[in-house]
Amino acid sequence: MKRRQEVLLYSGLIIFATIYLTRHNVKFTMERMFNWEQVKTPPQNEFHIEPDFKEFVVDVDNTHTFGIIRNAYTSDEIPKNHDVTLVTHMDASRLQNVINLAENFLGPIHVCIFVTSVKLLNETSEILTFIRKNFEATRMHVVWSILYPLGDFGMKDQRYSPYFKTIKDRIKLSTKSANISAKQFGSVLKILGENNAKLGLSGSTPEHISFYPHTIAMNVALNSSTTDYFLCIDSDLTPSKGMRNKFIKFAESLNLYGAEKSHLPLSKMSVPKYQKRNFSCLNHVNGKKSPPDLYVVPAFQSNDKILPRTVKELRQSVLSGRSTYFFSGMYEVGYGPTNHTKWLSSSNDDEESPTTCLYKVKYLPGYEPFIVARKGIPIYDERFSGYSPVENHHKRLLNALGYRYVVLSNAFLVHRGWKVKGYRTKQKGKEMKAHETAWKEFLQDMRKNLQ
Repeated sequence: MKRRQEVLLYSGLIIFATIYLTRHNVKFTMERMFNWEQVKTPPQNEFHIEPDFKEFVVDVDNTHTFGIIRNAYTSDEIPKNHDVTLVTHMDASRLQNVINLAENFLGPIHVCIFVTSVKLLNETSEILTFIRKNFEATRMHVVWSILYPLGDFGMKDQRYSPYFKTIKDRIKLSTKSANISAKQFGSVLKILGENNAKLGLSGSTPEHISFYPHTIAMNVALNSSTTDYFLCIDSDLTPSKGMRNKFIKFAESLNLYGAEKSHLPLSKMSVPKYQKRNFSCLNHVNGKKSPPDLYVVPAFQSNDKILPRTVKELRQSVLSGRSTYFFSGMYEVGYGPTNHTKWLSSSNDDEESPTTCLYKVKYLPGYEPFIVARKGIPIYDERFSGYSPVENHHKRLLNALGYRYVVLSNAFLVHRGWKVKGYRTKQKGKEMKAHETAWKEFLQDMRKNLQ
């Protein structure tokens, strides 16, 4: 019995030694042959991984009032230079507008989102990730930039002001997708809109953010555009069917992408400091040759449940009284000179009809149409924000510089719902009055610099 136990013990020792030595020799051989080292598990606190966060570079606007995260989310599809980019901006509560634009324009779109506080950046970022994940067209075509105030502003403040404290040049934002369902998407945006208003300046509401930095937001989106042409619009407009492809064919047929059609060099027009640093947008003046034309895209407003997308559908809707031109009976000089009745009678019902030039429009002070323009025209004057001459000043300057307004056929924009009286609130009146000095200075600068 004792002998048997000794045999079993020795056998066990031999088996153990064989396994141990074999394993050791294999490890030794692998280390010698392949310089293979055993991976050691680091201590728990040796490093910290944040898989749900991404670090972004933060730029600062020229007034040192706003932080800018340029191209925070880029598109999967990279457009060619010979294309047209749809450029727009919005506050964070209107993100659903981009889904509509992406699914209807089917081309490059550059968007700048304004949030009223750094406290809302992570929430906004997670909703953006949700949109990109669930709506393929936004992931394919949309480039997103984010604009936010640098200081700790709120309902106690009347205006945004410069912020000269030390600013971090990088910021970490959540890249998780918002944990919501498609049914909850609308209610989540509503809550975000309410929070955006609560953290905004005095007088802000979900429908109107006080002294919203329109011009800075539009310039941020515009400067990130890489195509030769662009179309700046309000985010709640819908482009007509095939607008992008028709314009590309139109531009190619007239060789508008050619170098000889580019802007004239700067001569008399002074350049504001914020434009000197802008490599893609310069001021220009008329010389021996005329600058490129500005192509007017007529805008309409409709009460149809399904918005008209073709000239035929739009004409039927107008005849039935469900659609009319933008701001009809409200702000006639703003869009009336386009002559929408003439446009409707001149455009073709056939969906395959190409886009062409129909007629020139004589500029009138206050005219502010939506235009397709070649990259290189003056950018927006950042003295204006909120409810102020945001578009008025820009179109007035372009006219003074010698640009012509030419209306395009078979391309239009449509707004869901009609503008009604009462849209100009008490707060909007305050903002307009606050810009009276800026408007006078702008006109003086324009007259002085163009002499």
